Amino acid sequence: MDISGEATYLYPAVVGASVGAIMEMASLPADHVLLLGPLQVIQNRAQLPLPPSRKVRALLAYLAMAPRPVTREKLCELFWDVADDPRSELRWCLSKLRPLVDAPTTTRLIADREQVRIDTNSLDIDAISLARSAQMTLTSGSPGDLQSLRALFRGNFLEGLTVDRVPLFDNWLAGQRHRFGQLRQQLLARLSFVLPPESNDRIEVLRECVEVAPFDEAAHIELVRTLLRRALYVEAEHQIDATVTLFQSEGIDPTSLKSAFAAAQRSVSKPAGMSLVDHLDAPCGQQAVRTRGPTILVMPFAAATPEDVADADSITCDIIFGIAKLRSISIIARGTAFSLRSQTPAAAAALVNAQYVASGHLRRDGKRYLVSVELTDPKSGRIFWADEFSCNAVDSFSAPPLLAARIVAGLDAEIHVIERNRALLTPPASLDAWQAYHLGLAHMYRFTSANNREAQQFFTRAIALDPTFSRCYAGLSFTHFQNRFLLQAREREREVALAFETAGQGLEADPSDPAAHWAMGRALWLRREHDGAVGALDQSVRLKSQLCVGSLRPGICALPDRRSRTCNRRS
Repeated sequence: MDISGEATYLYPAVVGASVGAIMEMASLPADHVLLLGPLQVIQNRAQLPLPPSRKVRALLAYLAMAPRPVTREKLCELFWDVADDPRSELRWCLSKLRPLVDAPTTTRLIADREQVRIDTNSLDIDAISLARSAQMTLTSGSPGDLQSLRALFRGNFLEGLTVDRVPLFDNWLAGQRHRFGQLRQQLLARLSFVLPPESNDRIEVLRECVEVAPFDEAAHIELVRTLLRRALYVEAEHQIDATVTLFQSEGIDPTSLKSAFAAAQRSVSKPAGMSLVDHLDAPCGQQAVRTRGPTILVMPFAAATPEDVADADSITCDIIFGIAKLRSISIIARGTAFSLRSQTPAAAAALVNAQYVASGHLRRDGKRYLVSVELTDPKSGRIFWADEFSCNAVDSFSAPPLLAARIVAGLDAEIHVIERNRALLTPPASLDAWQAYHLGLAHMYRFTSANNREAQQFFTRAIALDPTFSRCYAGLSFTHFQNRFLLQAREREREVALAFETAGQGLEADPSDPAAHWAMGRALWLRREHDGAVGALDQSVRLKSQLCVGSLRPGICALPDRRSRTCNRRS
């Protein structure tokens, strides 16, 4: 068979790949074992017939992937847990493998009385080749490089292969399928990010994303949005119907999908009278499921003496005002909170549908104020977090704001930790925008290329579910800020432009979000627009005076609010 025949067997997905990718494939060894899809063995550019025994095929795959020689005892345990003579069975299987692996002048299947291995020096294993190059290509590869890796996938790892009554091998196979499935999803996500936004290639990649991860809401939403932007309304309508039907058939609530599809339709122009998602009954301006953060109720703080009631109420008001300025957590208004003073925390939270309740107690200790604060779960009564804060009570006018600022910072940090941990326990297909945002933060602050890519995927998913969520744009901007220093030089200018663009989108979504101004300040600093950067960062600090990270300025890292140094936290 000629080389065109080999290409047909090896890489059927190569159609449309770059010339460099095809040349690279043509330079591979003449003998191959293909595991990324149905098992295939190629020798001298011809596909060999496989033995009918599924156990022989499984043994070939296991040995091909093994990084070192495998003992016969381990292979017997792996494949013949109930056989009368497993070593004899193993010898028979190895005899069937030799014609598949050995070349006319090369012995690749090497076995002695103790160990078995396959010499892969002159044998290409597609899964091993992909695993070796995936990290570098995902980090700094060109679209052509990414398409070359994509062409290696003909399906799932060892697609269609099952072996009865071999639980240890089944566990190994499940692990390999998960590993390469994750690599494939990362590759497709990276490709959808670097390809032109409305190109046919990107639409094809998004369709493959949906095929590989059929319950990834973000992939379905981005595909529909891209089709709508291309004015492919009939295809978009078909995709919407198919997606909703799929989720309903699996018992997954499609409400968030319907709302996201409706938002995508409203965001693009379409012919008059044409409505793609009216039949979904998605509420306009209201989502049936939560896409933003939780709600907190701050109960009026108690005072140890009647003389301190005014100061306790002042601290409560300042806390409510400070949390409202954060714009990331919903908070019950001051008047409502004070009207619930006589209620128990659980009863008050039930009346206003709050997920968290904060309460506190103010007392004097000589010349100092002491405030004890609790953050509780109103349903169970469990305390999530408790702390004590102190401040000089000599100046009764400045003390409440200082205490409130520190308490707001503590409540904000603790709630975000709780929400992140809850998101980590949520099935990926069930993530809402708020949970996806927190998973993005968790990966973003690990400061590696791989985690940066994961963060971008979660932020992009959150934006797809809620395009008005400004914090997601700010997080996405920061990932591009990091890429400016993590990626190769040829990609840095593009990352600077994307950092600036996504920061601008965050400001469009919410001009009063301190995180969006902070993202814009970083992006302007990358663009060497230092005056604009300082102005944006100062605005972020003004909006969120308790921001616990320093103002980033060229050559300077200053604390945002020196007044907080006078208010000491007691541990």
